[in-house]
Order: sequence, then structure tokens, then C-alpha cells
Amino acid sequence: INCSNGQSSQNAITFGSVAPEIKKQITEVALATRIYHGRSLDIVYQQAIYQQQNFYYADHDFLSIFSFKSVFGNLPNKPDFDNAGVVISESLANTIFGDKVPLDQLLKIDGKEYRILDVVKVPVKSHLQFDVLLSIENFEDLYEWSYQSGLDFHTYGLYAENTNHVVVGEKVSTLYNTQMNDRFADFISQSDNFVQPLSEIYLYSEGVRSNLGEGSLKTIYILAAIDLLILLIAVINYVNLTTAQYEKRIREIGVRKVIGANRSQLIFQFLGESVLLTLLSFAGALALNQVLFDSFGRLMQITAEIDYWSEPAILVTLLGSAQLLGILTGLYPETHGAKEDSS
Repeated sequence: INCSNGQSSQNAITFGSVAPEIKKQITEVALATRIYHGRSLDIVYQQAIYQQQNFYYADHDFLSIFSFKSVFGNLPNKPDFDNAGVVISESLANTIFGDKVPLDQLLKIDGKEYRILDVVKVPVKSHLQFDVLLSIENFEDLYEWSYQSGLDFHTYGLYAENTNHVVVGEKVSTLYNTQMNDRFADFISQSDNFVQPLSEIYLYSEGVRSNLGEGSLKTIYILAAIDLLILLIAVINYVNLTTAQYEKRIREIGVRKVIGANRSQLIFQFLGESVLLTLLSFAGALALNQVLFDSFGRLMQITAEIDYWSEPAILVTLLGSAQLLGILTGLYPETHGAKEDSS
């Protein structure tokens, strides 16, 4: 947004009228939802108070657009959700109810009672983090709030199958630009809006103001560079130590050659030892990671999860990388030592 006073800003928030008008005017958008990140509120259940829970208010389409898994397979229909229904996160359900089934229990929120319709799993790696999901239809004067107020909402849409994403994105941008110009014509000189794919929101939104979570691609690059530097130092140290060990193994190499071993067999043997050592180190690293992960997270005050056990592709990639690293780290000292001995 370029303001008439010369200032500009990037924002990921919209009018509340964007989502309903998209569904009305653009047939290629199958589903659309507004999200209002409400202030943290207390929950009362049987006289017990659970303070400062994270609230989202959204349209019913929220439950269909996003893939939050239902714990009980009971995602609510629109009438129940809009009529004082509530969906809570699995972590909050465990905090309040423990092992009990919380369905149909009543929670008092901001002086009003809501019936629990379902419990969903909220992954740590999702940029949408909530404890309580309420229907936005519960707001009084919703129409006036959506069509006459300012920028309070995040808007998400799901395209119908076999649609041209570029064309639909342009239609959405045109619709929103029209709303911006009609609503803020006296305050802005130019409004350029665009649709951002969901997969790019978390890491590619630096500089964009938002009430929801976001990460930093720059931070990932910095941490990856540090990791590679540490790995390179470890490789260099290993190569130096292994090369130095050949002075102690010259007699062994000579005996093996006397009994018929050729240069390629010696190289294969020593490369195998290097790969085996690397794989053992890799297994040890996984074990240490598993043991220290939670403690490290608490120390650094970060929330994360280990997901490679449930993702075979990631685990196979890590294992293959460890094998490749074992070959690369052993290639120079083993071939160099075998060559020196043959000479």
C-alpha cells in the first residue's frame, strides 16, 4: 500500500468482505475463509480457569481448506459450528480433560457457553497456531464489521480443480484492489495486491506485516551455512587423523599384499571402514538428538518437533547423505595410502 503521505507498507491482512465476495464473484474459488486472530482469552470449565488461550475466529470453510486432522473424526457441519460450537486443539484438550473424551462438553468463553464439537491436531510446523477455533458468525454486526471496518482479517482460498492459478489470482487481486480503492481512496495513492501460495507464506513473508506466525529464510540460510562449516571442519580433521594412521597400518597393508590383495581391494576395505564409522556416528547423532531435543528446546525457548521418524523419505535421505559423506571422507586418505604403499 502506498499512502498519500509518501509512506508505504506491506500487509497480509484484508477486509472481512474479501472472502464472501470472492466466493460470490469468482467461481474458480471453491472455498474461502476469513481468519480473525482474536486476543487471548480465558476459558472456564467447571469453575476451573485456563488463562490466555490463543483464539481464532473463522468461517466454516476453514475446516475444509486446511488439513488439520480430527482426533475423533467428527469435523462439525456448518449449522453446529455457527451455533455456539467450538473446535479445540489436542494440546488444550489434554490440558483440560486429560484422557476423557471432551466432545459435547461446555466451555465458557467471554461469558458465553460453547459446545465442543471436535478436537484437532495442530502441528508445530504450521504457521496457523491456535488453541480454540470459533465461528466468525458468532460476532454481532458481522456484516458491518466486514464491509465497513478496516483491515482485520487474513483471507485464504482454495481453488477449484483444473483452474489457471495465474488468471484466478489476477481476478482476486482486481476484486481486492477495487475494495481498497473504494474504501480508502482518500488515504492511499496506490494499492497493489497479489495472491501468495500457502507453501510460501511462512518463509517468504519477510517485511510483510501479519498477526500470524512467520519464519525467516535468511535465518535458515545462516544456520545451514554454520552447519556446513562445522561439517567441513569435522571432515578435514577426520582426513588428517586417518592419513596419520597409515604409518601404523603400513605393516598390515604389506601383509595383505603379500597374501594376494591388490590395490582396489585395499581401497574397498578402507572405504568400507570409513563408511561404517560414519554410519555409527550418524546413529549416535540420532540418539543424542532424540535424548537432548526437548531439553534444548526448553533452553532456547523454541517449540519444534522431530518428524523424520514418520517421514521415511527424510530418513532415507539422511542415511544416504551419511553414506556419501563416509565415502568422500575416506576417499583421499585410503587411495593416497594405498598409492604410497604400492610405490
